[in-house]
Amino acid sequence: MLYTLYPDFYVIFVMVVWLHSDIIHTIAKLSKLIKLNCVGRWLKINEYQDHMNNVNVMATYPDFLYAEYSGYLTKLLSCPICLTFWSTLLHTSVLLNLQQAIVMFPINYCLTLAIYLVLRKLL
Repeated sequence: MLYTLYPDFYVIFVMVVWLHSDIIHTIAKLSKLIKLNCVGRWLKINEYQDHMNNVNVMATYPDFLYAEYSGYLTKLLSCPICLTFWSTLLHTSVLLNLQQAIVMFPINYCLTLAIYLVLRKLL
């Protein structure tokens, strides 16, 4: 059962990178370097910059998505509890059979969310 805990750390890693880094700016800069301007348009980088300049300087990209394009998917991508829940449900259901998943899901979810919240306090 220990092997089912390893994907939790990937979920935590993705959440920290997505919710607490400037990965979108990095992707936009790299796309300009390799002449893929369509990536910047698809990610709405200019709108995000305008949002930061005019509305909230400290807005993260997930916050911008939820503020400008509110919906189920953007709520999922901007809410740590929702993102943890669905990511943990996905990897638990893929790795385990139904009986094991029912037992391990609450453990994986609580562990993932607890470690993420501790790391968030440290950031």
